[in-house]
Amino acid sequence: MNEKTLVIISIIVSITGIIIMFLANKLTQPEIVKINQISIEKNYVAFNSTITSVQTKTGLIILNLKDETGNIQGIIYSDDVKYKPGEKVKIIGKPQKYKEKTQVFILNITSI
Repeated sequence: MNEKTLVIISIIVSITGIIIMFLANKLTQPEIVKINQISIEKNYVAFNSTITSVQTKTGLIILNLKDETGNIQGIIYSDDVKYKPGEKVKIIGKPQKYKEKTQVFILNITSI
């Protein structure tokens, strides 16, 4: 093979790889749900909510979250409190049970 052919093949393979990574990212994002649709049977959830209160303990932040369908607690293992009541956020997390209540272990939180 000559150098020009190798360059063309390299470009095609690179573009194909980028497209596959983009599609894989879109397909692995959890569907956005309402709080009343969250259950521990789901591996991961995404939802939009408003922070109603913030509690801190050593190494732990507990966010009380609400939307128009209900309330849920979100848990972050961190000491860096940068969230405030009234802030609108998008949450991606893993539902879990604690003391017979569903809560979400927060993997990603972004302001909206």
